[in-house]
Amino acid sequence: SCCCTAVAIFSFLYALQSGPVSIVVPLTALYPVVSIVLACLFFEEKLDRVKILSIASALTAVVLLSK
Repeated sequence: SCCCTAVAIFSFLYALQSGPVSIVVPLTALYPVVSIVLACLFFEEKLDRVKILSIASALTAVVLLSK
């Protein structure tokens, strides 16, 4: 767990150095979307309309915030 946390922190810092903060920070806030996608892939969770609309609105918000 400690190693994973260290990798996550260093990855975040690298992303902040490589790209603009206005894009990096909203993208890091999308970790629930990654959890939903992984749950669908590995645990055969179903994507209903609410989840699909939530993912789409989160991605739309990141695009709008990054401009």
